[in-house]
Amino acid sequence: MDKVHPSKQLLHLFNAYTQAVNKRYDRTESVIAKLFKRKIVSSQDYFIKLILYIHNNPVHDQLVDTIADFEWSSYHTILSSKLTYILKNEVIERFGDLPNFKIFYSTNQDFEDNKSLILK
Repeated sequence: MDKVHPSKQLLHLFNAYTQAVNKRYDRTESVIAKLFKRKIVSSQDYFIKLILYIHNNPVHDQLVDTIADFEWSSYHTILSSKLTYILKNEVIERFGDLPNFKIFYSTNQDFEDNKSLILK
């Protein structure tokens, strides 16, 4: 018997749940969450802007004053020397090296410049 990956099992569970709720309440839309959009990251510049945009969201939403203040950010993981699932070196290399990564973040926290990244 082939093993089924847990993500496929969850997909089947959510699909069955959605179908049951939609049938019960005569609905057709997603139950769990709105569908999300995808966009191809087409350049290094766009990739860098996306990283900054994602890390800057808590600052923009006034949850914290700086990116470094948001404890759940992958920003801390990228700076950490601990082994993680995040491909930290691939991210850092996009900025040249770790010192450049830190400099970029200290000088580029303007959310308005990255509004074009938002998918509607």
